[in-house]
Amino acid sequence: MSKLTEERQKLADALDAANQRHREALRCARQEGRADAAQEVTADLLVFSKDLEAKRVTGTLTELAEKHRELTCEFLRAVEERGLVVTPAGTERGWGVAITDPAIDLEIESTLAEASEARAALAAFDAEHGETLAAEQKAAEAQKIRDALDGDDPDAIRELINGARDTALTTADLV
Repeated sequence: MSKLTEERQKLADALDAANQRHREALRCARQEGRADAAQEVTADLLVFSKDLEAKRVTGTLTELAEKHRELTCEFLRAVEERGLVVTPAGTERGWGVAITDPAIDLEIESTLAEASEARAALAAFDAEHGETLAAEQKAAEAQKIRDALDGDDPDAIRELINGARDTALTTADLV
């Protein structure tokens, strides 16, 4: 394998690895990260709200409102400490909120940029060395033909003439 072919293979491998990291970042965002952050910071507040609805907590309206404010403040502190973002969601009036982790989006953006850079590097390499690589490939193929013809292996010659077979022979191949 020539140095150019080796260099191109390294660039292709780097592109494959970058694409894999990007796919993994997208998978994590879909499966884990987006919901985890919201569930973690809202857990206590959700339990309290469900207990209120089910009338499992008692106290005066003032006491219950104070507990609700306390849990809301804890929720907001957790959002701030973790660097999360709260945005209106669901309606024009903002009756609901979405909690997101911008670090996940940054990871996706970073891995996408890495894959784009790797793709551009491979494309630039191919543009610069494509003709040379094609000539090397043709020369290697010609050498393979010469080696087969110089040898005593009829299967190798047949393979060169007919091409490699990845499938089983059929009766049509026997005529």
